[in-house]
Amino acid sequence: MFKKIIASLLAGILVVMLWDGSAAVKVSASQQILHPEVTCITEGENTDNFCNLIYQGSPAIELGKVVRDSQVVSRTRAAFKFDLRTLQQFLYEKDGFVTDAWLGIYVQGGAGSPSLRISFASDDSWGSTRLPSEPFTEIYSGVWGLNSYGWLVLDVTKLINQELSGDGILSFYLTADTGNSFTERIRIFKTYYIEVNMWTVDDDILLAKGQLTWNLIRGNNSDQANVTSNLNLPTTGANGTTISWQSSDEKVIDSNSGTVTQPSFAVGDRNVTLTATISKSKGTPATVTFNLTVKASQQLTVSFNSNGGSAVPDQTVNYGEPAAKPADPTKEGYTFAGWYTDEELEDAYDFAK
Repeated sequence: MFKKIIASLLAGILVVMLWDGSAAVKVSASQQILHPEVTCITEGENTDNFCNLIYQGSPAIELGKVVRDSQVVSRTRAAFKFDLRTLQQFLYEKDGFVTDAWLGIYVQGGAGSPSLRISFASDDSWGSTRLPSEPFTEIYSGVWGLNSYGWLVLDVTKLINQELSGDGILSFYLTADTGNSFTERIRIFKTYYIEVNMWTVDDDILLAKGQLTWNLIRGNNSDQANVTSNLNLPTTGANGTTISWQSSDEKVIDSNSGTVTQPSFAVGDRNVTLTATISKSKGTPATVTFNLTVKASQQLTVSFNSNGGSAVPDQTVNYGEPAAKPADPTKEGYTFAGWYTDEELEDAYDFAK
């Protein structure tokens, strides 16, 4: 929706932020603000210079007519021309489309409480010396009472899309002349523009980025600071985006499969940075970074050296728990005396604790 707030009333004085009337474009990933080329033509007397009115310090156009002695002595009309060709190129480059578009004009009613009429003009060949020719398609008609004022916001999405598929020029014809036999005036301040909202390939990427969260990839892990099992690393995201992964330590977290290999108890915990890059053709890639701590394995391997006796298989035990006492090994001519933790066979191993 039309978001820019330009006019306010402070201590009874109308304060208006101004835009240059020349054509211009401001670009963001999913929005463009378009300013028109403007033609204002006054027929008859123009002593008040209605096309370049300064009202309370703010530039404006005063549309309508002046009647004197039952005769129309001056008539003012205007037209806007929006050049959409930069927008056409932007949408092509970003594989985008228009979601909505809004024409905004700040209006103040004047003498005679006229009806402001805004029409779409199919004639785009007009310029500084003439206004568009018929036919016109009226898109707005509304009465503005004396000293009433505010933003007039019109949905022009259909017209924008129509002209984007055509020559890329969008024209509007503005009048405030109802044919009545009295003076009618209405002011439009030079703050007019069109806000065009779009969806582009960059929005696809941003959508996918927003959806790529810890909860999506965590697997059976509960916390980024306590990773002990494999991760789910998707390779595709919203609207056809592609996700690639990079790990700062591939031996601990494999970025191709998401396999987690816990460091040994002796090595200890490892901090790993996992980075996802989200991309799509014609788009600007975005990244999501996960700072993870992979916990060291809490299991130890207990090996038994029988000093030439029969082999005794290794055991895997949890840290802090004792190994299970194996069957005694045998060796011809010897009697097994027990298991020790030192080479001097002085410190007997306690299988009970």
